[in-house]
Amino acid sequence: CSSRPLFTVLSKADRSHIQKILREKGYYNSSIDGLYGKGTAASLKAYNKEYTNNAQLTTSSNVKVSVVKSVQKALTLDT
Repeated sequence: CSSRPLFTVLSKADRSHIQKILREKGYYNSSIDGLYGKGTAASLKAYNKEYTNNAQLTTSSNVKVSVVKSVQKALTLDT
């Protein structure tokens, strides 16, 4: 399981906002397009490593806890 399905269920506006936050925090260097590609995958993995104690992203429960909750929390932060 990857973070892709969970990322793609978000609205395009939310996905773009996540990419913007990841860029501002220095994790994402690609274009802000709301799409899940290599840049988004790598930045989510790096974010996970630093902010969620590097939880394994191989089970759906860990992906939900590690990525979705963290990214949703990031959506509520003032950047």
